[in-house]
Amino acid sequence: MAEPRSLTTSSVIEANIYCLSEEEGGRKNSFSSGYRPQLYYKTADTAAEIFLPENIKIAKPGDNLKVRAKLHFPLTITKGARFALREGGKTVAAGVVTEILPEETVLDSGRHKKGKTAETPAATTTATDAKKPAETKPAAGKAGDKKAADKKDAPKDAKKDAPKATSPAGK
Repeated sequence: MAEPRSLTTSSVIEANIYCLSEEEGGRKNSFSSGYRPQLYYKTADTAAEIFLPENIKIAKPGDNLKVRAKLHFPLTITKGARFALREGGKTVAAGVVTEILPEETVLDSGRHKKGKTAETPAATTTATDAKKPAETKPAAGKAGDKKAADKKDAPKDAKKDAPKATSPAGK
């Protein structure tokens, strides 16, 4: 039992974890930031999103790492608490909480940075803009060439009604 108001819930933690090797019953494949195993602490379990340090791209079985985790459901977890990370019925890592981080802590898995650039506020669209089809320029050709425009404006059923050309190889 605890005194009233002596425990608080937390959903963002920093921890040292050991990733079990395949021989120890853990994963055989590595994982990266954004991995979401179940975190088991005492009798509670919740999904947790794991964020690796910036200088580490992947965590391999057998690694000792300092990670940050965002719990999907707040727990009364404390500094020094031991927990297990499980996936599909097997324990994949064991850990110890080193810090309880403020709820406002922003954790970034780095996934959205891959090949994309940040949008500027001027590039936003409204709901009515999203419904309009994007305008395209006609295919490159002569200035008076209407073939590309005719194909674009032709009804879709016109292709079905057109006679099929037969090739000599098909006979």
